[in-house]
Amino acid sequence: MLTFKIKRSYRSRWLGLPLALLVGGIVGCGGSDSVDQSDLIGVDTVGDIVPVQFAASCNGASGIVLFNGNIHTMDPDGSVVSTVRIQDNIITHATNEDEEAVGRDADCKINLAGSTVIPGLIDNHVHITGRGEKPGHMAFNMDSARSWDDAVAVIGKKIVENNVPLPDVGTVGTQDNFITVIGAITAGQFAEGSLPDVATLNQFEHPVYLEAAIGSASVTNDAGKAYFESKGITVNADGSVVNTTGNPFFSNALGALGADQTEQDRINGAIDVLGWAASVGITTAQNMDPPDIAKQVFDAGNAIMRIRAQLHNARLPLSPEEFRDIIAANLAEPKDDLFSFYTVGEFIESPPFFFPTTADQVFTDATFLPKLSFAADLMATVHQHAFSPLEISTYLDAYEAQTSDITRVRWQLAHVNNMTTDSMDRLDALGGGAVPAFYSYTSANLVGQAFAPYKTLYEHDIHVGMGSDGGNVGVINPWLGIYHLTTGIDDTGAVIVDESERLTVAQSIELFTIGNAWFSFDEDKLGSIETGKLADLVVLTGAVFDTGIDLRDVKSALTLIDGKIVYSDNSIVACSNANSFGEWFPRSGTEVCG
Repeated sequence: MLTFKIKRSYRSRWLGLPLALLVGGIVGCGGSDSVDQSDLIGVDTVGDIVPVQFAASCNGASGIVLFNGNIHTMDPDGSVVSTVRIQDNIITHATNEDEEAVGRDADCKINLAGSTVIPGLIDNHVHITGRGEKPGHMAFNMDSARSWDDAVAVIGKKIVENNVPLPDVGTVGTQDNFITVIGAITAGQFAEGSLPDVATLNQFEHPVYLEAAIGSASVTNDAGKAYFESKGITVNADGSVVNTTGNPFFSNALGALGADQTEQDRINGAIDVLGWAASVGITTAQNMDPPDIAKQVFDAGNAIMRIRAQLHNARLPLSPEEFRDIIAANLAEPKDDLFSFYTVGEFIESPPFFFPTTADQVFTDATFLPKLSFAADLMATVHQHAFSPLEISTYLDAYEAQTSDITRVRWQLAHVNNMTTDSMDRLDALGGGAVPAFYSYTSANLVGQAFAPYKTLYEHDIHVGMGSDGGNVGVINPWLGIYHLTTGIDDTGAVIVDESERLTVAQSIELFTIGNAWFSFDEDKLGSIETGKLADLVVLTGAVFDTGIDLRDVKSALTLIDGKIVYSDNSIVACSNANSFGEWFPRSGTEVCG
């Protein structure tokens, strides 16, 4: 029995909203409840509908062939092929030969029915596990909502997906009863010009709490108000929750909800966000959050995506010697293609000023410079937040002052707003690379920062990738980012990126794939669909290289990592253990699409 409760009239509205918003996939010829299970892959069609196929023979298959596709390999020639064969976890063929020639002896054949396929997307700067660790049941799809009705659909879907319990009778409940969205949304993304109002959220009996990016707005419903007031937190008549912490990244509401969390709650939230990320095609994350929770998730076998973790927790006030010892210990950890420690960053240490105006405010010489030298001596890769030209230039001065040869370890600067070609030349001469972000889609109107020179970076000789910086300040969904990079439009509908700095779809995807693979030394394993590489592929719900498609609506229909299905919307491959929306991802290391 579902615990989702909503007034009957509004529930009808929710159920009538477009399935693309609720599920994010192409509708097949029926969910797993309406068809008989079979080991037959890719033979039946119903009219013009994409065939629903079955995963039974794909689990543990020694040979998988995906055929009849529009497969953009992102190889150096920009090849587009129709057929890919995977043996174990390795791509053995990327070709235009037919499936019989390539896969006569394959255990599993998947008819893509003309769908567009790209390599798994890599986010080179994202706070992904931190987003999942936030309290409540986070409705990650809220970043795509464009109206209050959309928001209601997203909340209702989350209640059903996670089987969220109502508070016990006579109590105000706990964080486990909440639907939350904390960060990565703005009031301006909604057609109504504000976060959903109390009356809209009161259609849910569950407590709901929405907090916009950088604490710019918040709202809760009556059930949430009862909880917060029991914690001594003031809720205004309009549902906004008063924050007296003085910290826009850590509100009173977030603190109260977080105090209710257990370690297992945070682990479950991390698994939840990794599954959602697979649904939008992310297969590798350069995770900027402290590595503890991510390490626990992967140690338990829940490898939903590849994680490249930070070598240290920059939030800890470490002495230079403590920093050195932690970096050295984590560098000695065994390397794994699914989880590995990767860089020093996003900060070597917390900066004295987040928006410095003079060079002496960028970092504290007495602690930062010794730590940077230790990183260089240990041959550790550094990935440093650099928001402005002042920060870029000051960090480059420190990079260039190193006596150890850092040209082999790919030191990086992230965000790089208004980066000059002179700074690009300097970083390139050090063997490094630049990682702009698309957070301006969400928060340009909040922090007043200009965007990075995307096209200038792309056309420069320097190595360039792309990050979302998503989690709180910005969205994680790469398709919102690619929409922004190609149109210049932010979440309010304003054009903020000059046409001269916009990218094409192909250029944007290149940065998210083979471009980003270079930064973690993965370019020989990931980032393109080529013989000998690891089998990370995404079958998309839209023909993204065609004109006229709204990239904001694109998601994954099928995501494979290491040749294994980690997400399906049931339109290409059906999973009998999918949820009521037809979606599936593994919540444990032993669960498979079946």
